[in-house]
Amino acid sequence: MNLPATPCVISAVFRFDVQGLPRYLSHAELMRVFQRAAVRAGWPLQFSEGFNPRPRLSLPFPKPVGIETAGDLCQIRLKKDPGVDDPGYLAVALQRQLPSGLRITQAWISAAKDCYHPVLAEYWLAVGPGLDLDQLRVRVQGILQRPSIPLARQAPKGRTEVDLRPFIDGIDVDDRICVRCRIINGATIRIGEVLELLGLTVVDLDRPILRKTVQWTTSATQQMDRYPWQESC
Repeated sequence: MNLPATPCVISAVFRFDVQGLPRYLSHAELMRVFQRAAVRAGWPLQFSEGFNPRPRLSLPFPKPVGIETAGDLCQIRLKKDPGVDDPGYLAVALQRQLPSGLRITQAWISAAKDCYHPVLAEYWLAVGPGLDLDQLRVRVQGILQRPSIPLARQAPKGRTEVDLRPFIDGIDVDDRICVRCRIINGATIRIGEVLELLGLTVVDLDRPILRKTVQWTTSATQQMDRYPWQESC
């Protein structure tokens, strides 16, 4: 008996920005937004198995609620078809199904097995006019000179001790605060912990926190700085 051939699966990968009201979406809610948009786009999606199949979709770097982002990734698995080999077409089709505030900026096709992992994230904090920047620079210098920054985090199985210092790549204070955070084995410093270290609250900021850039590593052989499709300015 001839069995049907297993369809070849590829990944459509999108860079996207989050601005405005969608910044209040949780990671799970943002996943559902992209899953429903992909279904409405009418693509030959690969679905998970079980009683509640869903599109095979990944957002590799969860976004903290309330912050805006630029350069996040969404990876959607598709059954290979002549109609889905154009990343520009896929980006435009997905964008039509997304709400205002979610903007696709780049797209490319990769192998389904390729996985993307964040290694460095840069956060921008716009400071209010009443903040003493000289005092803040002194505080930042003290943070960067510390060999370790122990913190007790509340975990499901109890409190755990974490050293935050390895996750801090650098902090610059200019007309805004730029914080570069390393992601090590999937772990990193939380944005609330950054504010606490700086002695700030969201009230001290002039606008929403922005995760400006994310550096990624991947199992793919392609260069991460070259993409087949990019949004026109």
